[in-house]
Amino acid sequence: MYPTPDKGYEPPIHGKQITLAAQHSDKTITVSLTKPIHQPVINPAVAEYMLVVPDHVFVTMRQFAAKEAVQYYFGASYQHWEKEASIIQKLKRSFKSDDDINFTNRFELFYDMKRIFSLMLFTGFFVSALFLLAADSILYFKLYNDLEQDSKQYEALSKLGLTLKEMKQIAAKQVAILFFIPFAVAAVHAGFAFKMLQNMVSGSVVKTSVLVIILFFVVQLGYYFLIRSLYTKKVEQVM
Repeated sequence: MYPTPDKGYEPPIHGKQITLAAQHSDKTITVSLTKPIHQPVINPAVAEYMLVVPDHVFVTMRQFAAKEAVQYYFGASYQHWEKEASIIQKLKRSFKSDDDINFTNRFELFYDMKRIFSLMLFTGFFVSALFLLAADSILYFKLYNDLEQDSKQYEALSKLGLTLKEMKQIAAKQVAILFFIPFAVAAVHAGFAFKMLQNMVSGSVVKTSVLVIILFFVVQLGYYFLIRSLYTKKVEQVM
């Protein structure tokens, strides 16, 4: 029994043999694994990998084991546990301070992980937004440096009959190529990264990854329209 329901990185175990040894005893039992179970019944913080055995194997191991090596686990589960913090508090208060009980729950672990990943998400999104704005600023700086040369070219073309409408179409395509080809390459690169993440977790990340790419595309599109407008206004002055 695996500690998590994730199936992406667990090796196959069918037919594998393992040897069980009781603490404070030289007795051992060899058993063959038949099938994996990817849903733990006990909090993984307490017991990670577990083995479900027939009754006769359990009885034999129980006889071999020393008294202090035997531990009992009780697990409780209920629907919508992530919204019922009061139940955890009631269970904690029900135990006496002198009870030899180690109480753990996935509710507190869940919220600790949620806070950590929320901070990581905010930090990653903030850093990504900064890099996106920095990259777009560099592209605008490149267009600004080439503006004088481009203006001379458009001025020469206007004398040959290039209209203002045609100039805007050419400028729009020029800026679009500069902005969206790197974005397309970045989106493909991110797609491979999301695919690797998909193989490591049991849940789907397709919806989230597509949403993130669309969000950055919208930001890139807005910045494109702004830069295109500034660029064409500069070029119009020479037409």
